[in-house]
Amino acid sequence: MLFKTNSHDGGPGEALADKHSAKGLPHFILMDSTGAPLDRWRGFSDPARWLRTFDQAFADPTTVDAKRERFRTGPTEALAAALGRIQSSLGEAKESVAFYREAEKLAGRPVPDYSLAMLFQQARGMGDDGFTLEEVRASADAVMGSPDAAPVDKLLAADVMSDVAKEKKDPSLMTPYLQPALAASEGLADAKAKQLRGELAIAEALLIRGDKNLAVSLKREAMSAGWDGDAGKLNDFAWWCFENEVNLEEAERLARKGTELAKPGPEKAEILDTLAEIRNLRGDREEARALSELAAKEDPGSEHYPKQVERFSEPSSDSKPHAGA
Repeated sequence: MLFKTNSHDGGPGEALADKHSAKGLPHFILMDSTGAPLDRWRGFSDPARWLRTFDQAFADPTTVDAKRERFRTGPTEALAAALGRIQSSLGEAKESVAFYREAEKLAGRPVPDYSLAMLFQQARGMGDDGFTLEEVRASADAVMGSPDAAPVDKLLAADVMSDVAKEKKDPSLMTPYLQPALAASEGLADAKAKQLRGELAIAEALLIRGDKNLAVSLKREAMSAGWDGDAGKLNDFAWWCFENEVNLEEAERLARKGTELAKPGPEKAEILDTLAEIRNLRGDREEARALSELAAKEDPGSEHYPKQVERFSEPSSDSKPHAGA
């Protein structure tokens, strides 16, 4: 039986997420009839990858505790990989990476799925979780150099490295992965490959060519049909412009349009927050504070918006949101 719930509804769904330490959305937990967890994972990149993960989880319908005990007494590659994804879903990045490394040792070779899983966590956890840039690059290199890596695997690795390059403000961190990934995926027609190729083209325009106008044009082309009439998509585009500090005048106009289209509540609060960030970046902290106050009223259960009000009320305010915002 499949049970779907909203973990941000302030009701039973949120209580269930807290009970099972479900961090990050979407989050999937496979349970037995007693409610004991058998496996768990988070994220959805494409149907084929999700189904592969589900099949791996369903192949061993024993509890997480039983898996840990079996691994302690008789480690196998399958158990190490299962415990790696379980620890990842719990937000335990260091432990997860350690299990995936053990899975590769037991496999006797680098495995693209494991290298990708490590890459995602290492890239997110540089600094906070103690992962180094060298570890991130080693995992990306393992994906790109594996004969078993699918073209989409290489696109995913290049996409992660483009995010790292952006964060570090060092385009050279992306360069070694861009062309090999694009070459490996040339001609692929599936939606995920086309999406990733589009994102890499945008990143190349921004980071390597330094052509903001081209990046904005490519971003607009990549948006789905009818995006400019959808509050969520308007918010996505406006936030992208804010993050990259490009096209801010249009981003503000579209964010304002989004506030008019958004449903009252969390959806409207989110786009009000985007508009507040843009106004702050454009030098109007007073309106940014007022917009954050409106967002707090739309979503009174959120801790984020009162912090934004406080932030924009300070004598001086940074142009970007605090870490974790």
